Amino acid sequence: MMAVTSDFPGARLCHTIERHVTASSLMAYPIEIRRPERAGSVERTVTCGFCGDEVTLIVYGTARTSALRRRWLTLASLGGVLATLGVLGMVHPMGDISAGSPLLGALVLVTGTGVVLALSFLRLWFHEDGVRHPAPDRWEAPRHSVRLSRGLNR
Repeated sequence: MMAVTSDFPGARLCHTIERHVTASSLMAYPIEIRRPERAGSVERTVTCGFCGDEVTLIVYGTARTSALRRRWLTLASLGGVLATLGVLGMVHPMGDISAGSPLLGALVLVTGTGVVLALSFLRLWFHEDGVRHPAPDRWEAPRHSVRLSRGLNR
């Protein structure tokens, strides 16, 4: 698990240049907001380097960011345990689990749910950097987003 030790977040403020069905073009800019010492959060307005719009961001302290990462990892682990129990229930001979059996359907449902939960929470754990951007209008494509810098221009 990556520890949060940096004074500044590793996430970038991204501006969507083009949006297509299969891909989007982004420009990424560093977020120059210092994290609070331990707890709490800081709300600051930064200027987009592409369009000049002001964007309000919330940056959490190292303790809160670490707690959020632990929460996502714990929930992903619980999803993994659920998936494992479903698979073990299918391979363990505990009764009639032939095709069409309600028990088999329930075990497949438990396994699928566990896999989906584990993957969803692992994704949140991987991308957690303690930076929040207020949600854009639901019906409008967002121009600004916060993303980790892996694979983005620096």
